[in-house]
This record gives sequence, C-alpha cells and structure tokens, in this order.
Amino acid sequence: MTSPSRRRVLAILAGMFFAAGAASAQQAGEPDLLFVDISKFDDQLAGRLSSTSAVVAVGFYESVSPNSFPPRLEKWLKAVEKNGGQIVITPPNTDLTPKSPALLIGLIGSLWASIKAIREIKEERLLQATAGRDAELVLERNAAGTVVVSRVNFRKAARPS
Repeated sequence: MTSPSRRRVLAILAGMFFAAGAASAQQAGEPDLLFVDISKFDDQLAGRLSSTSAVVAVGFYESVSPNSFPPRLEKWLKAVEKNGGQIVITPPNTDLTPKSPALLIGLIGSLWASIKAIREIKEERLLQATAGRDAELVLERNAAGTVVVSRVNFRKAARPS
C-alpha cells in the first residue's frame, strides 16, 4: 500500500472510531431534549426528529415509571409504530436478567393498552417527524432500586423507510 493510501485508510478508520465514540457518548451523555408535558414539547421534538441526527434522546426531569408512561410521549410512540418503526425496551444495564419479569410484561402491557387507547393521531406532523425512526425505552434502576425510564431514544431506522 502506498503512503497516501495508508493515510486515507487511517483517516477513514479514525473517522469511524470517532463516529462510534460520538454515538456511545450520545447514549450515555445528556439528552437532546427534556420532557415537559406541554404542547411546546411536541414542537421541539418534531423539530429534532426532522433533523439529520441519528439519535434524538428525550430525558426526564423526574422519575417516570414504565407502568405510568406520559400520554404525550405515548402518542409519539404510536406514531413510530404507525410508520412501521419498532419500539424496543432496553432493561437496566445492571440487570443480567430482569429481576421481575412481571415488571417488563407489565410495561409492555401498559404500552400496548395505551397505544390501543389512542385511536387516531390527528397531528400529521407526528407521523412525518417519526418516519424512518425506531423508539428505544431505556430503563434503569434508581437509588431506591426501582426501575424507571431514564430516556427515550428515537433512532434512525437501519431499514429503508
């Protein structure tokens, strides 16, 4: 390999390394947007989802139980699902296996019931903003040992939309 080719390969590898680091820092770092149950949040999230960001992370000011998920965010999850996206639940990192399978089953049941309860999404911008995205609910254990939703990541889907 010639010297310029070697440099090109090293530059590509370095770019991939930094891109991977940025993606993992995004997941571990600060969220892009903090959830507040007002209509302005919808406008802000729609704007962020319409950007070219691979991941848009939504955090919370206070603990959110997986079994009492905010209806405003439920409609966004429904929009992801209506657009063919997937909803993935990531258990706490410290759990090798769920300590309470009933909790995860309860979360899935709660989300399913909530999604079914929202009959129609009247705001077309939700559907447009979530096109080509999946949603990931990231769970963690708080200091009291209770499982809470730490963030919701809206990821660009790997499949064509």
